[in-house]
Amino acid sequence: MGLLGRGWSPTKRQRLGLRLALAVLLIVNPVYIGALNLDLSGYRYSVEPVSIEDGRITVANEGLPDSPFTYIDCSGWQISTGCAYERSRVQAGQLQLNATYPNIRGDAQFAYHPVDGQPTYYQRGADRTGGNSTITLEPVDAQTVLDSVAVSESRLSLRLRAALLVGGLRTDEPLSEANRIIATGDSYVAFSETERRSVSSGESVETGLSVLGVLLGTVLLRTVYRRLPE
Repeated sequence: MGLLGRGWSPTKRQRLGLRLALAVLLIVNPVYIGALNLDLSGYRYSVEPVSIEDGRITVANEGLPDSPFTYIDCSGWQISTGCAYERSRVQAGQLQLNATYPNIRGDAQFAYHPVDGQPTYYQRGADRTGGNSTITLEPVDAQTVLDSVAVSESRLSLRLRAALLVGGLRTDEPLSEANRIIATGDSYVAFSETERRSVSSGESVETGLSVLGVLLGTVLLRTVYRRLPE
């Protein structure tokens, strides 16, 4: 005999179904809670054109000052100690440096160092002639750098390709493709980080709320079970 036959009205069945659905949603919350951004952290990126102006690769909206182009070291407004050291050597006319010089990013094939006020890009290469390990810097033009570091739009995820169409996106985690130059047909763009904020302790907030949700869901599920007829 069904629930209606045992005196269960449609209203009672709907209430029971809603409680059951809510209990399940609470129990499986670890699957989706990260997407809710409950810790209120936020990163905003805008899609900005990248071009070459007066010999320097530029983005229309510079974004945050600590955001250099990916794979082009020393290209931000704020540079590291290692970049400052390398720049001082380059400006003094030295294009070979000891491989142990400090804090230079190993993933950056190119570096930007203005000389006599003129923008200049260099391609880094390792030179082990004579048993000595040195870094050799060879001047290259900006277009060569642009073509070398740009990633094709087709290699991006569907989410990022959609963001290119709408002109930007907001995330609760830093975007790994931020400031990576992207080739879109006959032009170049980049995701420029324009906003960054975090007003809580990050993942610990979501973890605590997730555990609480699972506990509440379990209690609610037990309540629903007890209300079921034998």
